[in-house]
Amino acid sequence: DDGAEGAERSQSVNLDHSWVMNPTTILDLRAGFVRFRDERIPASLGTDLTQFGFPAAYNNAVQWPVVPNIHVGGIADINASTGSTIYGIQNNYSFAGALTLVRGSHNMKIGAIYRVLQLNRTQSNSPSGDFSFNAGFTQSDPLTASLTSGVPLASFLLGYASGGSTSIVARLALQSKYGAWYFQDDWRVTPKRSEE
Repeated sequence: DDGAEGAERSQSVNLDHSWVMNPTTILDLRAGFVRFRDERIPASLGTDLTQFGFPAAYNNAVQWPVVPNIHVGGIADINASTGSTIYGIQNNYSFAGALTLVRGSHNMKIGAIYRVLQLNRTQSNSPSGDFSFNAGFTQSDPLTASLTSGVPLASFLLGYASGGSTSIVARLALQSKYGAWYFQDDWRVTPKRSEE
């Protein structure tokens, strides 16, 4: 990686209020928020790809301009995974309430919860492309495979890639809502026996 800076950060806040309305009635209210941020920003983000000979149209079309991944046959990869980029934020909101009522031999609880879960994320491992160079274009006959002629590094220096790809990844924005409620009655049938 080219010094990509990673940042993972969690933030949360929770509020809880219990109110004893009278000796037999208690109200509990809660609210919470959690945010998780996950980012990996390559040091080469913002690189002008035209300085490497790419056309301006290509430079303007890539999702995030970073130094591309280069694979030259017989040589260790140049900047492999250089542009691995992540932008992600997850938000979770929750709201809950519970009411406890003691009435004679009954201890009743009724409550509800509502949650909103949000996920916003995008990730690409080669947003400015992934290019390979072999001996094909520098061998004596480019149309016939040869083990004795051609140099992959020469193909790279001439700018003749044997293959390559780039991709535009979708930016996810997902949301899920969840709600539930409950009722519970603890009933003391006799002083020694209780039923739920």
